[in-house]
Amino acid sequence: MVVYRILIGVLILFLTLSLAQDQGDFIVAYEDSSSEVHIEYANMLYERQYLESLVSGLNASIALPRDIGVVASQCDTVNAFWAPDMQAIIICYELFEYLSEVFRSAVSSQEELDNEVLGAVEFIFY
Repeated sequence: MVVYRILIGVLILFLTLSLAQDQGDFIVAYEDSSSEVHIEYANMLYERQYLESLVSGLNASIALPRDIGVVASQCDTVNAFWAPDMQAIIICYELFEYLSEVFRSAVSSQEELDNEVLGAVEFIFY
């Protein structure tokens, strides 16, 4: 009887998962900034395909009912947040700037600094 209930439960789970339709993806966008420093961060992110690599794994494993933006943007504040009106996760360029200042004294090269900042942003993103 227990095996029968387990099999029914597994069947229901598979039916539920098969009915869930993936109708959206995480979509990356980079907004312009008036700050030269922010433009450098945007270029680094784009060249490394950093945000694209984050959302690639999510798109492969999460079925979304609609597209969700992942937007790097000038916000005029240090932040990363969900913007319900835009249906987007906003990652502020100011956050990169702030984290660079925080980690600068703990590293010895620009590459190390970039890696520390990107690691912290990835933590915040998830």
